[in-house]
Amino acid sequence: MWRLLTGGIKAILAITALVVAAQWATRPAPGSRAVAAVPDPAVTGTVSSRAKPSPLDQRALQRLIREGR
Repeated sequence: MWRLLTGGIKAILAITALVVAAQWATRPAPGSRAVAAVPDPAVTGTVSSRAKPSPLDQRALQRLIREGR
């Protein structure tokens, strides 16, 4: 039982290490053109404001509740 537990923990740690290494390997360099080409919305002001959400239709909600049973 102890071998199974420690073996499983070692496997989880090995998989985690591989995933982290893969993420770091695919991460673009800070000074690369790919990062520089993406405009920063906070600086450019390209983020549009969201429209005010419409009020919920109570009849539609009641119908959904009834159909869910």
